[in-house]
Amino acid sequence: NLSMFIYFRKVTLKDTEFARWGRGFRKTKTTMSILGLILSFRLFKLFYSGIFGLDNCLARFENSVKALVRIQRWLGVVSLILVYPVLTAGAIIVFSQVVWGYQALVAAIEVLIIYVLFIILHILEFKFDPAP
Repeated sequence: NLSMFIYFRKVTLKDTEFARWGRGFRKTKTTMSILGLILSFRLFKLFYSGIFGLDNCLARFENSVKALVRIQRWLGVVSLILVYPVLTAGAIIVFSQVVWGYQALVAAIEVLIIYVLFIILHILEFKFDPAP
């Protein structure tokens, strides 16, 4: 999270369009940056997602959006390769060791569902080109 925050700041400080957008949405810029730093680097996507058509989630970028999207996608692939197989292995171990009715089995099912959804969303993300 910290490295993505530093990278985000480095890339967007040079971007005049983002600076102009940031002057209009100071609270959004600050809040999303802090949440991205504390909770998850994936929250930086909210800057350009246009979620619910909100203007404060439609940040304008001059050149940096491609760099931000590229690093977000790369980090997503890294987590897809390194993190989720470990979680899947843990879920499979739980399936083999825990009898039906325990919360651990329900958690293992949730992990697998979330992993499948993550893969689907990641594939869809590769089809989306946010560059203007």
